[in-house]
Amino acid sequence: GAVDVDGYLTNDVEVFSSQGPVASDVVKPELVGPDGLSVAAYGNRGFFGTSASTPAIVGMLAQIMSEDPTLTPQGAAERLKGWAWNTGANASFDDPRWGFGKARLPVKNSNAQGCGTNPWLLPLFLVPLGWFRRPTSRRT
Repeated sequence: GAVDVDGYLTNDVEVFSSQGPVASDVVKPELVGPDGLSVAAYGNRGFFGTSASTPAIVGMLAQIMSEDPTLTPQGAAERLKGWAWNTGANASFDDPRWGFGKARLPVKNSNAQGCGTNPWLLPLFLVPLGWFRRPTSRRT
């Protein structure tokens, strides 16, 4: 799922974000992440949708796994679910709009505010500049 990054903790899920459960009755999404992100390809217009929120969540998972190399991807996902911001009445239950809640990482700097109101979102450079180079012609 996707939530606009501006007002991330107070915004509802984007209207275009799919809601669960899926056809097999599996509750989805498990988490929602930020969209409206600035990346090289979109600039200040923002990159919206689950195509933006999914890489942001994957970046958070990568950060978790880099801090604890013994974690499996499933273990890292369970940690992220445990840190999710969920303001619903049933915070421990999978909500069909946002699953466990809004993905966030805890603040690592003791001088920063706690993660209850200000999540630390991993800055992502989703599109390396090298991807925009024009292919050079090869002569044989």
